[in-house]
Amino acid sequence: MSGHGAGRLYRVKGLGGHIDVYEDRVEIHRGGALQFFLELFQIYDGDTETVIARDKITAITLVEPWFWPGYIRFSYDGASDRWPHYWQDAMTPNALLMGYIDNRGFHRLKKLLDAHA
Repeated sequence: MSGHGAGRLYRVKGLGGHIDVYEDRVEIHRGGALQFFLELFQIYDGDTETVIARDKITAITLVEPWFWPGYIRFSYDGASDRWPHYWQDAMTPNALLMGYIDNRGFHRLKKLLDAHA
């Protein structure tokens, strides 16, 4: 999907891939070694790329549990419902694992999108 619309405004990398922000959309790209193992063990079998129109995003949630890596979750009409269990919710197509230690980039992403909502 990259290449459509305006240029990339922001990129943040996490454990399960990265997120690109454009003027009109947010793209969640899953990849890397973690994604390979998640698919191998059938923990995640969804799309490896999710594109969300920015004007459709209703909420952005940063979930930061004490033990497991945090994740970011985008809510919009038609998005996967929130699951009561950590791994089920973190593996939905509208979520991406952040990391264990430094998640400042994801906090900046949330502020950027909240400011333009």
